[in-house]
Amino acid sequence: IPILTPPAAQPSPEATRPRVFVTSADVVDLQQLHASGDPRWSTWEGLMRAETGAAAADPDGFYRARDYCTSAALLHRVTGDAQDLADALVLFDENVAYWEAGPVDGNQYRWEDAQLALCLDLLWDDLDPATRNQAAAAFLDDDERHIADGGPRPADTDEYASTVRTWIVHGLTLCGATGVDAAIADRSCTVLAEGLRLWEGVQLVKARRDEGVWAQSGGFLPDGTGHGQGTAASWFSAPLAPANAGVGPGAVPPLLRRGVHA
Repeated sequence: IPILTPPAAQPSPEATRPRVFVTSADVVDLQQLHASGDPRWSTWEGLMRAETGAAAADPDGFYRARDYCTSAALLHRVTGDAQDLADALVLFDENVAYWEAGPVDGNQYRWEDAQLALCLDLLWDDLDPATRNQAAAAFLDDDERHIADGGPRPADTDEYASTVRTWIVHGLTLCGATGVDAAIADRSCTVLAEGLRLWEGVQLVKARRDEGVWAQSGGFLPDGTGHGQGTAASWFSAPLAPANAGVGPGAVPPLLRRGVHA
């Protein structure tokens, strides 16, 4: 008799943007911190603006410049600063060009950290439909190819955790969305369904084990959160997006979300 996990819960993301790792309610909370001069926000703002500005000034040469698109976009959403928007758009274009030049495979797929989708979500209202479609198609092509090739290797926790996180983020950014072609939204729902299937059927099962080859922590390498620099980061960031869409083992407390971003 096969052992089956329950079907993945169905998400219900907000209609307003952003809605994935940061919600519109989070933006309001951060705007209040900004307006009050809260040092938690002002310190992050000052440090991050220096990084996003440097990245936008040299997007081809700055190491991992694509990492800073979401930070620049979040700065703009919170402060309304025009330069933050200009920097975010430069880095967004660099993201799109990188994915279109693909294929994005192996560690490169993992290291992207779903940044293009997160930046698309944050910049959604500042982009025209054609630009949204272009960005979405750039990463969906690779998502679908990875799914068709059999998905991540179960024995490689880095690859597995990051791929599941990426498919969930990409899917929640676009599935059921207005403002993109219907075909794009339909394709992304398939990616989301695959990500949630692996999240519910594998990742959460692993999280409940504390020993053995398939344990999430304390397992034999390469399986376990201690394997590789990015495994824990991928694993612990994964619940945020589904929780914001009403899916997961309990909602993520708003203060934790603010702590992550501020």
